[in-house]
Amino acid sequence: MKVKDLKKILAELEQEHGNIDECDVNYRRCDDSEVFRINHLEEDLFDAETNNVLDSVVFTSNTASLIWSQDYVLYDRANDSLVKFSSGDIVLYGDKKEAEEDCYGNEEVLHFEQLPETKQKEIIHQLGDSV
Repeated sequence: MKVKDLKKILAELEQEHGNIDECDVNYRRCDDSEVFRINHLEEDLFDAETNNVLDSVVFTSNTASLIWSQDYVLYDRANDSLVKFSSGDIVLYGDKKEAEEDCYGNEEVLHFEQLPETKQKEIIHQLGDSV
Protein backbone atom coordinates (compact mmCIF):
# COMPACT_ATOMS: atom_id res chain seq x y z
CA MET A 1 0.00 0.00 0.00
CA LYS A 2 1.18 3.50 -0.77
CA VAL A 3 0.54 6.55 1.44
CA LYS A 4 -1.64 8.04 -1.32
CA ASP A 5 -3.85 4.90 -1.14
CA LEU A 6 -4.17 5.29 2.63
CA LYS A 7 -5.10 8.97 2.24
CA LYS A 8 -7.73 8.06 -0.37
CA ILE A 9 -9.28 5.38 1.85
CA LEU A 10 -9.37 7.74 4.84
CA ALA A 11 -11.03 10.43 2.71
CA GLU A 12 -13.64 7.93 1.50
CA LEU A 13 -14.36 6.76 5.05
CA GLU A 14 -14.72 10.34 6.21
CA GLN A 15 -17.06 11.14 3.33
CA GLU A 16 -19.22 8.14 4.20
CA HIS A 17 -19.14 8.41 8.01
CA GLY A 18 -18.35 12.03 8.78
CA ASN A 19 -15.41 13.17 10.89
CA ILE A 20 -13.25 10.18 11.82
CA ASP A 21 -10.52 12.12 13.66
CA GLU A 22 -11.29 10.38 16.96
CA CYS A 23 -11.45 6.83 15.52
CA ASP A 24 -8.86 4.36 16.78
CA VAL A 25 -6.45 2.76 14.31
CA ASN A 26 -6.17 -1.00 14.70
CA TYR A 27 -4.53 -3.88 12.87
CA ARG A 28 -5.68 -7.47 12.32
CA ARG A 29 -3.87 -10.19 10.38
CA CYS A 30 -7.24 -11.48 9.18
CA ASP A 31 -10.94 -10.96 9.92
CA ASP A 32 -11.07 -13.23 12.96
CA SER A 33 -7.65 -12.53 14.48
CA GLU A 34 -6.78 -10.53 17.56
CA VAL A 35 -6.88 -6.74 17.27
CA PHE A 36 -3.67 -4.77 17.83
CA ARG A 37 -3.94 -1.04 18.54
CA ILE A 38 -1.75 1.10 16.31
CA ASN A 39 -0.44 4.06 18.27
CA HIS A 40 2.38 5.49 16.21
CA LEU A 41 3.44 6.19 12.62
CA GLU A 42 7.09 6.84 11.89
CA GLU A 43 9.63 6.89 9.11
CA ASP A 44 10.86 3.46 8.11
CA LEU A 45 13.23 3.04 5.16
CA PHE A 46 15.11 5.49 2.96
CA ASP A 47 16.27 5.08 -0.64
CA ALA A 48 19.36 2.96 -1.19
CA GLU A 49 21.12 5.46 -3.43
CA THR A 50 21.21 8.60 -1.27
CA ASN A 51 19.61 7.47 1.98
CA ASN A 52 17.80 10.83 1.99
CA VAL A 53 14.47 10.05 0.31
CA LEU A 54 11.87 8.43 2.53
CA ASP A 55 10.68 5.20 0.85
CA SER A 56 8.35 3.85 3.50
CA VAL A 57 6.60 4.56 6.77
CA VAL A 58 5.65 2.06 9.44
CA PHE A 59 2.79 1.83 11.89
CA THR A 60 3.81 0.59 15.32
CA SER A 61 1.98 -0.49 18.39
CA ASN A 62 3.03 -2.01 21.68
CA THR A 63 5.74 -4.63 21.97
CA ALA A 64 3.24 -7.48 22.04
CA SER A 65 1.99 -6.75 18.59
CA LEU A 66 5.49 -6.33 17.21
CA ILE A 67 6.82 -9.57 18.64
CA TRP A 68 4.46 -11.96 16.91
CA SER A 69 5.50 -10.94 13.43
CA GLN A 70 9.16 -11.72 13.84
CA ASP A 71 10.05 -13.67 16.96
CA TYR A 72 10.20 -17.33 17.82
CA VAL A 73 10.63 -19.08 21.14
CA LEU A 74 11.40 -22.61 22.28
CA TYR A 75 8.38 -23.98 24.12
CA ASP A 76 8.17 -27.21 26.09
CA ARG A 77 4.46 -28.06 25.90
CA ALA A 78 4.71 -31.02 28.30
CA ASN A 79 6.11 -28.79 31.05
CA ASP A 80 4.41 -25.55 29.89
CA SER A 81 7.75 -23.75 29.94
CA LEU A 82 9.83 -21.47 27.75
CA VAL A 83 13.59 -21.74 27.30
CA LYS A 84 15.34 -19.02 29.29
CA PHE A 85 18.81 -17.63 29.72
CA SER A 86 20.58 -18.25 33.04
CA SER A 87 19.44 -14.71 33.97
CA GLY A 88 15.82 -15.90 33.80
CA ASP A 89 14.98 -13.92 30.66
CA ILE A 90 13.09 -15.79 27.95
CA VAL A 91 15.17 -16.45 24.83
CA LEU A 92 13.63 -14.73 21.77
CA TYR A 93 14.82 -15.76 18.32
CA GLY A 94 14.52 -13.46 15.31
CA ASP A 95 15.34 -16.37 13.02
CA LYS A 96 13.37 -19.63 12.93
CA LYS A 97 16.34 -21.66 11.70
CA GLU A 98 18.46 -20.49 14.63
CA ALA A 99 15.69 -21.49 17.03
CA GLU A 100 15.42 -24.91 15.38
CA GLU A 101 19.18 -25.43 15.81
CA ASP A 102 18.83 -24.79 19.57
CA CYS A 103 15.77 -27.03 19.96
CA TYR A 104 16.16 -30.14 22.20
CA GLY A 105 14.00 -32.84 23.77
CA ASN A 106 10.37 -31.83 24.27
CA GLU A 107 10.93 -28.31 22.90
CA GLU A 108 9.26 -26.98 19.79
CA VAL A 109 9.76 -23.75 17.87
CA LEU A 110 6.70 -21.49 18.02
CA HIS A 111 5.82 -17.97 16.94
CA PHE A 112 4.82 -15.66 19.77
CA GLU A 113 1.21 -15.78 18.57
CA GLN A 114 1.13 -19.60 18.79
CA LEU A 115 1.92 -19.59 22.49
CA PRO A 116 -0.69 -19.97 25.22
CA GLU A 117 -1.88 -16.57 26.42
CA THR A 118 -0.15 -16.98 29.78
CA LYS A 119 3.21 -17.42 28.03
CA GLN A 120 2.56 -14.43 25.77
CA LYS A 121 1.91 -12.34 28.87
CA GLU A 122 5.11 -13.64 30.44
CA ILE A 123 7.10 -12.36 27.45
CA ILE A 124 5.27 -9.03 27.41
CA HIS A 125 5.98 -8.62 31.13
CA GLN A 126 9.67 -9.38 30.54
CA LEU A 127 9.77 -6.61 27.93
CA GLY A 128 8.10 -4.17 30.29
CA ASP A 129 4.76 -3.64 28.56
CA SER A 130 1.45 -3.78 30.35
CA VAL A 131 -1.08 -6.32 29.14
